[in-house]
Amino acid sequence: MSLEALNQLLEKGQLDDFMGLFDQALRGGGDVSQVFDLSRRLCDSLPMHRTLETLKRDPAAQRLIAERALMPKPQLEELLALPRGSVGRTYGGLLQGLHYDPGFYPDPAYFNNLATDADYVNYRTYATHDLHHVLTGFALDTTGELGVISVSIRQYGCPAFAFLALTSLFASWMASPVLYTPGQPDAERVLTARYRLELIDRGMAIGDAAKPLFALDWPNLLSRDLEELRQELGVEPLREGPGSWYSRPELMAALG
Repeated sequence: MSLEALNQLLEKGQLDDFMGLFDQALRGGGDVSQVFDLSRRLCDSLPMHRTLETLKRDPAAQRLIAERALMPKPQLEELLALPRGSVGRTYGGLLQGLHYDPGFYPDPAYFNNLATDADYVNYRTYATHDLHHVLTGFALDTTGELGVISVSIRQYGCPAFAFLALTSLFASWMASPVLYTPGQPDAERVLTARYRLELIDRGMAIGDAAKPLFALDWPNLLSRDLEELRQELGVEPLREGPGSWYSRPELMAALG
């Protein structure tokens, strides 16, 4: 940020608001409701306006936003009944292995009943978020979060995700007690700014190479073979390291 830009920020009296967002993003690592609220606070921001411009360049995304198409909340039993190796069966197996709720994201009412295009983008971003984890191979916990949100950042901006990535990177650079060293244990490696930057970089690369993911017709893709869909979409998933769900023996066992 230039000195001139910082001066303008101070003159506009926005510094308190910025620091409030920064604090909320930091707390969002341990409380997903903080992340949802951060998205609402950025709903009318300049970054969100740019996000909408980007998404509406894609006719499928533009149509989806205009229609306010809802995502049906998945039922774990239905997911687990799908063919082994399918998107939905993998999704259900991961959720079951982690004891996660497949319907974790808020209802439309939380996002102002989808009154604006930005409200809808926030709603759909969270409604499809875990499916992006499945598709890209990034772990469904805080270890893989920076990678998967970077896919969305690269493809359409996503203000809350961008703010979270920058905040996480800054916090690890300023406060992590661990220095990156080759061959260190994964438990230490994931705390370093360097590894977090690697996850961001990998997520950006996946988002850059892949076809647009925002408007995918997920309900009709759940029965598709996961590897075939990845190939079709140009997604090369993360398959190794602590940031990948492939590296978790208990999850691979849950998938059979």
